[in-house]
Amino acid sequence: MKSLTDDHRKKLLEETIERLKAGEVVEVNDASFCSFDLCIGDFRNIGLAKKNVWRTGTNWTWNGPGSILLSGEVVSSGQESQEIDMDWS
Repeated sequence: MKSLTDDHRKKLLEETIERLKAGEVVEVNDASFCSFDLCIGDFRNIGLAKKNVWRTGTNWTWNGPGSILLSGEVVSSGQESQEIDMDWS
């Protein structure tokens, strides 16, 4: 598999945002970075998602248009995803 180029990633982001604005629920990979596909971290990089981290866990806040499907959960604009328990020790 080939990694996404910056230009291809930018184009995919633009197309995905248009799909979201059109009302489509788009599945997004739950990762800060993915070489082969878009992920929630790509939306964080442009201000549409925020990673929340605390002592015992982490989750994401979706601030983009429409709703996304993240790890099987529909997350609408302004909502947070389910908490992912973390062990930082």
